[in-house]
Amino acid sequence: MPIHVTSTLFSQYVPSEYYIAIAVVLLSLAVTHAFSQGRRTSRERNLHNRTIIVTGGFTSSLGLTVLEALAQRGAQIIAFAPPDSISSVETIVTAIREQTRNELVFAEPIDLASPSSIKSFAKRFIDGEKYSEHRIDGLVLLHEYGHIGGLWSRTSKEQQREDGSQASFLIQTLLLPVLLIAPVERDIRIVNVVNPFYAAAVPTFPQRPPHETMFQKEGYRSLRTIKFTQHLQKVLDALPSSSDEVPDAGTSTTAKVKTQKKKQSNIKAVSVSPGVSRADTVTPYLRSRGPEFSIYGLFLYIVLQPIIRLLTKAPNSAIQSILHVLFVPVSKTAEKPKPRKNDQPSADDDEQEEEILKPGALYAECAVVPLVIPAEVGGESGEESNADKLGREIWEGFEASLKEWESEEQKSTVSMTGES
Repeated sequence: MPIHVTSTLFSQYVPSEYYIAIAVVLLSLAVTHAFSQGRRTSRERNLHNRTIIVTGGFTSSLGLTVLEALAQRGAQIIAFAPPDSISSVETIVTAIREQTRNELVFAEPIDLASPSSIKSFAKRFIDGEKYSEHRIDGLVLLHEYGHIGGLWSRTSKEQQREDGSQASFLIQTLLLPVLLIAPVERDIRIVNVVNPFYAAAVPTFPQRPPHETMFQKEGYRSLRTIKFTQHLQKVLDALPSSSDEVPDAGTSTTAKVKTQKKKQSNIKAVSVSPGVSRADTVTPYLRSRGPEFSIYGLFLYIVLQPIIRLLTKAPNSAIQSILHVLFVPVSKTAEKPKPRKNDQPSADDDEQEEEILKPGALYAECAVVPLVIPAEVGGESGEESNADKLGREIWEGFEASLKEWESEEQKSTVSMTGES
């Protein structure tokens, strides 16, 4: 009956000569929306008996979607949560456990703006105070993905950008000892999730123009993490599988790559750009919610809703590249997923079987992004290539910034103690 009424009204008010034009428009909109959602991973993986540490899981729509996807596949998840919202986080954890039937989802109150909070967790984890088996199969760092800086905002966000990047560096270097003593046959993955504006910083990187736009600032933050991840992979490949020479947050002794080593590490570090998400990119940019809420931003968000829905990604689409780098095999000899029931062989099967994870690469839309930075071109004939030099400088820059970050926190603690 409703279909009959609708068709009657449509035929009554819409002339028949417009039918083809309307069909073409609707088809174009459907194709555009499907294209904007990006590729979906064709891979799958059983994550039972694997422990994955996740940051940013409770501070973004992307993070919550990733937590649910990993829990559905049986992973033990240790998710960092803001200490000031731990009560609401526990409610979310309970909901995820019930929905996915996975009781191995835990929230750790960690302040990512505090180096002492991060160090405290690392010490407790390594000492086995809460988790008897200090095993790590994956690090998924999501906290740097969300857009920082809103439209019409005059507040400087540079310190917030620096804190997030330094937190990523500190977490990875503090937990490296646990990763390096793991059995060589264990498949360990480090995933740094970055915002999609890295291309804005490519022409001048690592230099910063005197008058940066917001997208250039976000691009610099993203590209620096991408280059750090590439250099981290080179450092891991240069180290023995069970080494006492571990890159430490306070020293640069291993920041310079030993290029003569050929064997790849069982620890694979990659960067992922999920693309433009309406919840974690557009919403904070327009300031339609959050601490910098603007009524004008909310109005603009509502007015532009059809375009935003059409051209930006939903959380389930944004996480596909993250899942892809967690699921795709690390070698051709890795166990291949069993075909699903009633699956028919396709022309893409041979290509899919050949795909393996590329260590150090940047992934977007479930594929490797060919990223060329002008500052890295040339210099291959010397002792240290331009790319290695750039990666080392970024690593050493993080070390220097980390010392300042820790010093500022100590001064702040002493000041607060004195006032009390």
